Amino acid sequence: GIPDSAEPGLGLDPGNPDDGGTDRDSDGRSNFAEFLSGSDLNDPTDFLALAISPNDGPLEIFLPGSNVLPDRIYILEHSPDLKNWMAVDALSGVYASGIDHIFTHPEPGPLQFYRLWVEWE
Repeated sequence: GIPDSAEPGLGLDPGNPDDGGTDRDSDGRSNFAEFLSGSDLNDPTDFLALAISPNDGPLEIFLPGSNVLPDRIYILEHSPDLKNWMAVDALSGVYASGIDHIFTHPEPGPLQFYRLWVEWE
């Protein structure tokens, strides 16, 4: 969950092991999901959002640097059917914290779904 040392600065109680699963700003995302993705737990308008740039060549997916944190790994995956997921690209926040990043999918299929996994590094 959220490190106890970070909880007071986020308005959470380090003594409450359940507050990571709650939603301070009522935006439908848990406090833990927002902490992991780098969005503000107290602002319902702040969330991790990717921008997809369709073009004739490789598909480009933009991740804003404001969501890239130094102790996270970002893994872009794609699937043609929402069942079988395959990694497209990955980014280490250690080397790219605060820097905008463009994931590139060189050969996207006719129908693709994308998701971004964010994990502790």
